[in-house]
Amino acid sequence: MLGSVLFVMRNALSLSLRSRWLKIALGVAVVVGLGLGLGLPLQRLLAEKRLPAAGPSKAALNIGCLGRVQPATRVRRLAPPTSLSADRLTALNVSEGDRVEPDQLLGWFGDREVRMAGVHQAEADLASAEARLEQVKAGAKKGVIAAAEAQVVRARAAEANALRELDRLEKLAHEKVISPSEIDTRRSAWEVAVAERQAAEHTLTSVAEVRPVDVRVAEAGVASARATLEYARATLSLGELRAPVVGTVLKIHTWPGERPAPEGVLEIGNLDALHIVAEVYETDVMRVRCGQNARILVSGLPDPLRGEVVEVGWEIGRKDVLSTDPIADIDARVVEVRVRVNAQDTPKLARLTHMQVQVVIEAN
Repeated sequence: MLGSVLFVMRNALSLSLRSRWLKIALGVAVVVGLGLGLGLPLQRLLAEKRLPAAGPSKAALNIGCLGRVQPATRVRRLAPPTSLSADRLTALNVSEGDRVEPDQLLGWFGDREVRMAGVHQAEADLASAEARLEQVKAGAKKGVIAAAEAQVVRARAAEANALRELDRLEKLAHEKVISPSEIDTRRSAWEVAVAERQAAEHTLTSVAEVRPVDVRVAEAGVASARATLEYARATLSLGELRAPVVGTVLKIHTWPGERPAPEGVLEIGNLDALHIVAEVYETDVMRVRCGQNARILVSGLPDPLRGEVVEVGWEIGRKDVLSTDPIADIDARVVEVRVRVNAQDTPKLARLTHMQVQVVIEAN
């Protein structure tokens, strides 16, 4: 009986020890399995954090960044001069989407009609001054000169007659036919004729002469009138809104009757050529150079667009294009790199100015 009890106790103890070792073995198997299962995700996580790898890969040479769409000529914000900041917009000749040419009148402010009248007055004054200059250069009229010449001829004839009469009386005086007082009278008449002839000749000379000083005075009048006209036109331009470049009206901020908005009156840009302003981290900019190819990923387009780096910025600044990633470094220091979009892809971005895109610069 006692032997049977001891046999049962030994079997129970052996079973308990085996059960314990079985649990330990199962626990070790579970730990090893979890370790193996987490190995690959951990490797992927480390790879995503860009930990140093054993050897460089081709993809690691590329530079990824965010960018924004912008016309190659930049977006121009047109606004009135500071001196006219309080004036209301009187007229606007364009709408959003209209194409404009350089120096095209887009609108105007304030008292443009009064300024225009000043320009017309200055133009008239300039025309008058130029005519006066031509008159001075041309000299007197032909009729005036002819009359002066005729007066000289008459004066010379009168002088000759007075001289002949004086000679005749002097011969008679030697013969004691006339008195000396009569000779004196004739001599005085001859002297008067000589003076009149000299006066007529001086008059003819002054009428026909074009003095350099008169020309200089007339030229100074023309220069003054021209300066007045330029000032009037400059004053008029202060109240006008003209297109500085060829382009398309992208956005209107101020409408007729309103005071100019802080953003200006309107924005224009040339959509014939587009750039992507890519913000490259300062740590990567040393690997960027003009001529490198770039891929542009645009939300909504199935295939990436192509472009070429055409300009690398000269200044490091903060990011303007912010990612939606909540843990993104918004204070990162970047350099603006301009990527020219290929001509065949430009129409796809024509209506997407300022859109955020992703850029991959192929640095290899």
